[in-house]
Amino acid sequence: MEAKKSPALLATLAVFGLVALAGAGFTVFAYLDYSDASVKLAAADKKVASLLKSEVALTRDNVDAAQSNLRALKAAEAALRLDLSGDGAGSFDDKYTGAPGDLGAVIKDSVEGWRTVCRKSGVRIAVPKPDDFAFGYSRYFQTGGTPPSKFTAQIHRQTRVTDFLVKSLLLAKASDDLRLVSVAREPVEVSGGVRGGNFAPDEVDPSSRRDSVLRREGLLRSEFFSVKFVARTDVLRRFVNIVTASGRSLAVRGVEVSQATPEQLANPGAPGAPGSAVALPADLFGAPAPAPGAAAAEVKPDAPVVNDTPSLFTVTLEYIEPVAPAPAVESAENANK
Repeated sequence: MEAKKSPALLATLAVFGLVALAGAGFTVFAYLDYSDASVKLAAADKKVASLLKSEVALTRDNVDAAQSNLRALKAAEAALRLDLSGDGAGSFDDKYTGAPGDLGAVIKDSVEGWRTVCRKSGVRIAVPKPDDFAFGYSRYFQTGGTPPSKFTAQIHRQTRVTDFLVKSLLLAKASDDLRLVSVAREPVEVSGGVRGGNFAPDEVDPSSRRDSVLRREGLLRSEFFSVKFVARTDVLRRFVNIVTASGRSLAVRGVEVSQATPEQLANPGAPGAPGSAVALPADLFGAPAPAPGAAAAEVKPDAPVVNDTPSLFTVTLEYIEPVAPAPAVESAENANK
């Protein structure tokens, strides 16, 4: 009762209580060690400051720069896709405008045209049955069949490659003697295995060159061709030079030489004698073809002469094209950015 009547006593007790509580708190604080926490806090502050100054910080300037880089990458990707899908200077046209069912007739006309230009250029087809010589297309020329519509564009492009090789060989002939033994292609329409199956004599089986093939799934596609002929070494050299200097996407993958047979060397008086070549309208690069009868410089009588007899040459080539990558699938969120 007396305490209640003395406000001074109550105030004094309150002051003593606060002093005691403060003393207890100070004692606890004095015995706690905050040094480790301070070090960690300082390290964290330093890391945050470093991140804010780096290129990965989500600052406005960094975000704008990242978006600019992304737009540049997309533009470069679009340009690359256009280059890969477009008609490169080294590619052959595969844009067939006719009906798929008419390609067989186009192939037949092409074979007849190659036979005619060979005959006019003095090239003899040195096979037992010249009428069956089809320049790699015997499965259609002899049977009158039609290529599968799925492969129309590819087979049409192959006829352009064959046309290039035949005309390049005729340019390389100049005034020399030349006997054509075989022109073969890889049949892209044959399925199974590594395009395995039944191959005609004038077709190239790619599985025989599996270890050296340049094609890579999703990156490069390729097709093999081969040209076999009997001639002197100069003709081979000129032919390889014409192909490699053309800028076409053709790689010479191999050259084999062997002795020509008596039948291949025989000259029954048919077209193919030296000097009977005719000029082509123009070569494939815009320059006039070698004039008929144009010969190399004469060898001086006192110079040693090497007997360069005709040999059987087999030139294997691989036509290469890049594969345009499939467009990347973007999320709707990224596409709208």
